Amino acid sequence: MAARDNRTPYDLYFSGKADIRDGCNMVGEGVGGKPYFFSFTTRAYAIDSDVTTTITNGKHEVLGTLTWGVANYFGTFTTKYLTNKKSEFMSHLYMGGEGTEPAVVSNIDGVSFKILKLQDHTTYMMSAATGNLLAGFVPENVVSPHVGPIHGRLAFNFDNDELMLYALMSLCIVRWVDHSGTGL
Repeated sequence: MAARDNRTPYDLYFSGKADIRDGCNMVGEGVGGKPYFFSFTTRAYAIDSDVTTTITNGKHEVLGTLTWGVANYFGTFTTKYLTNKKSEFMSHLYMGGEGTEPAVVSNIDGVSFKILKLQDHTTYMMSAATGNLLAGFVPENVVSPHVGPIHGRLAFNFDNDELMLYALMSLCIVRWVDHSGTGL
């Protein structure tokens, strides 16, 4: 596994399918041993219709959705945290940058954050608008006796469920765009 950065002491392991949008499970522990489990599942209804990625927790409760437009273009998203609105445009979670410029700039629960893609386009750093490191995603190819095959790890240092959900949704979008070149 990659070296530990003391600024991000908690881990969320990406297991299951290595597909960015479908069959990917994230499991880990946060502050005080708080358990985390997320699952991303994607269903395409027809070749000429929207595709929906559903994000659930360990209790199979729906936490949010990413609805990709026809041909995987940006559509809308929902979360259990949106109030007075049924959905928002997915572009609120992704604002494309050139090269290593910020790929995502969002303001969630009063915390502005950006996700920077590193030059290899598989490693990402998430920081607050103030520049403080919040998290980092690195691809990994290891087997854990507790989780099984792991294909990525998000090391993080915050305790905010809403921020975690939005960060994972944003990371899903930016990784999908980098992987497939669609959604622009």
